Amino acid sequence: MVIGSSKEEELEFIDDKYARKFIAPQDYDPKTLVSNFSFESLIFKHALRLAVTVMIGYGIGTIFDFQNPYWILLTIIIILRPSYGLTKTRSKDRIIGTLIGGAIAFIIVSLVQNTYLFAVLGIGSLIVAFSMLQRNYKTAATFITLSVIFIYGILRPDILTVIQFRILDTVIGAGLSFLATLVLWPAWGFLSMNNNLRNCLIANKNFLREIAAFYSLNEKNLPP
Repeated sequence: MVIGSSKEEELEFIDDKYARKFIAPQDYDPKTLVSNFSFESLIFKHALRLAVTVMIGYGIGTIFDFQNPYWILLTIIIILRPSYGLTKTRSKDRIIGTLIGGAIAFIIVSLVQNTYLFAVLGIGSLIVAFSMLQRNYKTAATFITLSVIFIYGILRPDILTVIQFRILDTVIGAGLSFLATLVLWPAWGFLSMNNNLRNCLIANKNFLREIAAFYSLNEKNLPP
């Protein structure tokens, strides 16, 4: 509170119409949707790649009668990204984090059989996982695995089987995601690098041209 200010004084906020100028508007033109129905669109290829990979993962989980086949689908949806590099990194971090979490959970379960302790560890692991999700995905995957295993440990007595299928489903989902970026309509960034650089230079040239025209116009309007 500022010293000397009256209680009736109110804060002045920026007008809504003026504030909207700083927000990039969303374009919902149907032409944008139609233009993406082409194999030249990275969004279309990623959507098609994701759909096919999810169907393959669901088929594997159903045919081989996995305990929780939807874990494969969740892993694919979370890991698979439009770019090869990001998918590769997330696949590696997800597998390593799941293996570490499964090993820690196995040690704890082998030493302790207490549902109340599992509940506390499950909730605590989930909180840590969400707090680390944007900072360190490998650590987040570790605590997500711990949380899922401990929560299932409350519901199911065969918690060691849960650990086994959790690791297996994650490895299959991550493997399918990585293979999909290589086989199913891969999008390599270096192929479009020349076009991106060309468009960037054209945009910068137009921007500088507009600035030069603006100052040239103002200079002409100045009084002698």
